[in-house]
Amino acid sequence: MDLLRLFVAIVLCLLFAAGLAAGQPAVTNCQAGQGFLHGVASGDPTATSVILWTKFTSRTPTQPADLTWYISTSKDLSDATGRTSGTVSANATTDFTVKVDVTSLQADTGFYFAFASGNYSSQLGTTKTLPTMGGPRRQIRLAQQSCVNWRFGFWHVYNMTAQILDIDALVFLGDIIYKYGDDTYPTTDAPPFHRAVDASVRGSVQPSHELVNLSDYRLRHSHAQTDAALQEMQRRVPLIAIWDDHDVANNAWKGGAKDTASVPWSERMAAGVQAWHEYVPIRSAGPTKADRLKIHRTLGALLLWLLWKGVLHSGHSNTTIRRIHTSRPSRTTPPDSWDTLPNLAQLRSSYYEALAAPDRTIIESTAANIPWQLFGNGVIVSPRRTPDIEQAIQELYGATASAILEGLLSVSTGKLASVINGLGSSARVLVGTDNNNKSSDSNHSHHHHKPYSKHSVCFAAIVEPGRYNDTIITDGWDGYVSDREKLHQIFRNSANPVVLAGDSHNAWAYNIIDPNTSLPLALEFDDPSVTPPGLDALTQLLPAATQVCHNC
Repeated sequence: MDLLRLFVAIVLCLLFAAGLAAGQPAVTNCQAGQGFLHGVASGDPTATSVILWTKFTSRTPTQPADLTWYISTSKDLSDATGRTSGTVSANATTDFTVKVDVTSLQADTGFYFAFASGNYSSQLGTTKTLPTMGGPRRQIRLAQQSCVNWRFGFWHVYNMTAQILDIDALVFLGDIIYKYGDDTYPTTDAPPFHRAVDASVRGSVQPSHELVNLSDYRLRHSHAQTDAALQEMQRRVPLIAIWDDHDVANNAWKGGAKDTASVPWSERMAAGVQAWHEYVPIRSAGPTKADRLKIHRTLGALLLWLLWKGVLHSGHSNTTIRRIHTSRPSRTTPPDSWDTLPNLAQLRSSYYEALAAPDRTIIESTAANIPWQLFGNGVIVSPRRTPDIEQAIQELYGATASAILEGLLSVSTGKLASVINGLGSSARVLVGTDNNNKSSDSNHSHHHHKPYSKHSVCFAAIVEPGRYNDTIITDGWDGYVSDREKLHQIFRNSANPVVLAGDSHNAWAYNIIDPNTSLPLALEFDDPSVTPPGLDALTQLLPAATQVCHNC
């Protein structure tokens, strides 16, 4: 078998050499472990240009390599009149990744492209340019994705996206990698839906520890690029992308992140951003901070504005601002005493005043003069509020409401079933958080003077925001109220604006409501994750007798 593989490799190399002599590169790797092992990709298409990307692995890893790139309207790259080519160096400065900004292309046209170096050639990629501004109108079809974690399983949606032949571009809205180590997210002892795929099936993520420096981030990106489904999608569909916090660090802001690290935050942030730009096929950031925070593109008659979740450059921490969290329920705090916690009203008032402060900004500029029509960003724009489960129980069950809530907090199967059937799919999902490891607390009494179990506190933390209509997540637009009002004003001046968002791991579609008029401002579409679980997975925590919402 090894001799046969060697023979085939030699034949392919000879064919490659013959093709190159004829001005037509073949498209195969000549030897395992060397060549274009990370595939090819394209991105940031305009009407007249597109970025081509690849990474080259040579026999001597530290030595630069000269690559030749080709792009043509002909599949076999043999039409010299329609073919453009050039050379570029792959070297250690960019971890042997290369980007070529090919210009002077024909608008609204499909192209084939490939790279070659010595006896190696890449896969054949396909890409396309966009329609011209003011040109003939046509439908533009976009794919939308976000949130990819290697250890949660295979990336099947990439294969599915690659099979759709008429996509103009893939809009990727952040978290193209996760910076966690093997022991953090996911973990091997988590509930089934939250558990890591066995390493013998999927393979371990590289490196196995939390990402903190440039070599770490580069290795994680490089490892992700070895996935066959990712390579197939990226070779066929041009990418328009932004990054989000997990590409660098969880809940990051200008002065640090939720995750501590052994290197200064400025170095860690710079390393994560640099590796992202090396491995993602978009035009590299400009010289200013504002350039690094935003990407905007014209899509024919549409204007696409992609805004990265700018809390990484915000001057406000996402953790210290959450003073109200100090008053949230604990294992010994029953729901009926939440209102009597010390200084609760004052803490809540101060909390929301801080979130609405004009100087608390998520973006450098809202570019008020740009009439956005398609707005893509990493987080949900519309306010996120948990339904008031307590109020719904009271309205439905009256005098028995207290007993039913007590049943929820103690995971009483019969009472839980009643609430699930009465409150609909939202409550089914939310109530599902209350069944984690219930057997471990079977010795606890279900009266308020006894400590609640860990899973009861989990449910209580969902009930409490509903009672007070509290914000759930503050590292997105809910935490930057003044800036969201600026965004609302831009939507008021735009024609039929549409919002694309990621981050939540769930698919949502709804109108963004104008707080001043209660009328729709924009239509928002939020995509599910590629692999990490969302709220819908929490239904798997319900007792077997109440599994009535498998697909909600």
